[in-house]
Amino acid sequence: MNDHFGPSGDDEWAAAATPPPPPPPPQTPIEPVLTLDTEAEVTSSSGFGGRALAGIVGGLLLVGGTAFAVTQLGSSGPETAEDAVADLIDAAGDEDLVGLLAALDPGERDTLRGPVEDIFGELERLEVLDDSFDLGSVAGIDFEFADVTYRTEPVRDGLTRVYLTGGTVTSSIDTDELPIGDFVKDTVDRFGGEISGFQESDTTSIHQDGNDEVFLVAREGDDGWRVSIGYTIAELARLDAGQPLLAAGIQPVGADSPEAAVEGMVDALVQLDMRDAIARLSPNEFAALHDYADLFLADAEAEIDEFRDEFDVTVDELSLRSDVSGDTASVFVDSVAVTVRADGEQFSASFADDCFTIEGDMESLDLEGSPFEDGPVCSEDLEDFSNEMFDDFGYDLGDEGGSNGERIEFPQIDTPEIGITTQRVDGEWFVAPIATGLDAMVSGLEVLERSHLDAMVDLVEGFVDGFSTSFEESLEFEEGFDEGFGFEEGVEIIEPPIEIDEYPVEQSIPGTQPGTPSTQKGAFDEAALNEFLLSFTGDEVAAACIRAELRGIDEAILAEIANSFSFDYEPSLEAQEIFFDAANLCF
Repeated sequence: MNDHFGPSGDDEWAAAATPPPPPPPPQTPIEPVLTLDTEAEVTSSSGFGGRALAGIVGGLLLVGGTAFAVTQLGSSGPETAEDAVADLIDAAGDEDLVGLLAALDPGERDTLRGPVEDIFGELERLEVLDDSFDLGSVAGIDFEFADVTYRTEPVRDGLTRVYLTGGTVTSSIDTDELPIGDFVKDTVDRFGGEISGFQESDTTSIHQDGNDEVFLVAREGDDGWRVSIGYTIAELARLDAGQPLLAAGIQPVGADSPEAAVEGMVDALVQLDMRDAIARLSPNEFAALHDYADLFLADAEAEIDEFRDEFDVTVDELSLRSDVSGDTASVFVDSVAVTVRADGEQFSASFADDCFTIEGDMESLDLEGSPFEDGPVCSEDLEDFSNEMFDDFGYDLGDEGGSNGERIEFPQIDTPEIGITTQRVDGEWFVAPIATGLDAMVSGLEVLERSHLDAMVDLVEGFVDGFSTSFEESLEFEEGFDEGFGFEEGVEIIEPPIEIDEYPVEQSIPGTQPGTPSTQKGAFDEAALNEFLLSFTGDEVAAACIRAELRGIDEAILAEIANSFSFDYEPSLEAQEIFFDAANLCF
């Protein structure tokens, strides 16, 4: 512990691969409908902008995008790109989530709707959401669009940018109406927070002078026009890079079975064949990437080629099984073994019979002290490993802990079975990374109970209380700021010589000699502050954290702390309390 706070203090407080396909013939840019000179440059802006609109649309999709009717989702889309975007905006404004999904590209919609429906079902079961949650109309959140105007610019046949050129959006929130579950309410109450009683509404122009126009991209399919999230992102990236649209993209490469789709993807990745890997991604999710990949792929391939000869991966074993449901299948890995060679050294990793094994002679592969030091790590070993991790953080789950001195016991939890999601498109199977991530989230939620969430909160509270108690006791905060920092006997403690928002500082200021005290309002010696915080914490990261916390609260508090250190006077009680609050957050 630092025993001194002042100029005289010196102590510190311490605490088997197939060959890649031949490269495609060189592509030439197509003749775009509009040249780059006439296209709107896409950059970030402080106005409503593309991010805000994407946030509204994406938020509505996630919050209620699973309320759909099969008949409506299967109906034909509008006859024009502008009508597709207008339908989406109208549906969002009317909170018509069926219409919102119906306005999306069918492949993207089909990827989202099943997993998202399951996710919100699990959140309701876990009491994160309450039983008033309605997939068709989420209470407490509202968006209203007014006087929206549009302008269209074709990209190519069947692909059009639709700009939102005017209008307003009013976003409102009422926390009393939100479908918040008992778990969230209980947790907020436990930490002294408050959810209810907050209402806010804000109206913003969709387009403001001086800012870029926001656009969405609509894509024409066999049954009409719909908005595409993927193509919107791709067009934003293309225009931002100033690249022309190429004549053709990567042709999708499907497989005869879900297992073969995963095997093909593994083979492409092992051979560092990015083109083949992209081709094996589901067109439902990555049709835009297939079309736009050649805009960036050459640079990526050049970087990969630089270390291709120094790096090699061999798949020695791969055993897969699948669970098929309609045009979707989950592929599970029963066993896998790989060998990695780099810089003349190698190591191997394998998974079989629910156990992981890592072996190798690479100097950088230091297994000492890791769970793999003594051989395979199986599922039954994970609990011991987790407890050791907690011990390393200074918190033993076997000891008495928690805010009330009660022992924290984490309920037994099953290990979720997580697979790789594949999709069948036009009779062939492809890997679907977005669906894989969503399905993994569902699997993780399915093994949880409300008791697990409560135990997580207990654990967090135990950590926070443990650190806070230890920190405050070590500093003897209740005995006063001067005693807690251990002013040496004989050092005179003086009151601040001037008003609370003005402090003396020794620094070079125009018109004064170096070292001349100044009484600039809020001025302080940054070097003195850094010296004090480092001596107090003994750690540069913690010192930087405290400085950032104080700066975010009030610059004058920084000045008072720094100058009380430099000029030997006791800071105000307010400054002491704010300082200790910041320190508690950073330890």
